[in-house]
Amino acid sequence: MLPLIKEWGVKKFIIAYDMDSLQRNDDSIKSAKKQQSLFETLKEFAAQVLQLGIDVYLWTWNLNDGKGLDDLLLANKLPFEVNLRTGERELVDLNALQRM
Repeated sequence: MLPLIKEWGVKKFIIAYDMDSLQRNDDSIKSAKKQQSLFETLKEFAAQVLQLGIDVYLWTWNLNDGKGLDDLLLANKLPFEVNLRTGERELVDLNALQRM
């Protein structure tokens, strides 16, 4: 996937995933390892995209507002955007996205 991202000239890469994937199923070691593995995979992938000189953002929201991005938008809410290079966080601006 990384060669395609570079070939297509991507300038802004957004990672958004269902918020319930961050929740543990239970307090077991297996559940904790699964959650940690997901986090490590996400971190590694984001780092590889950043090394290509592409800005990487994480879209996140409160699980109570919806499990997935589709649920969130259907509830007329927007995610927060976290810049993984700078750590800055702001509400997603749909108008700015449409101008891209």
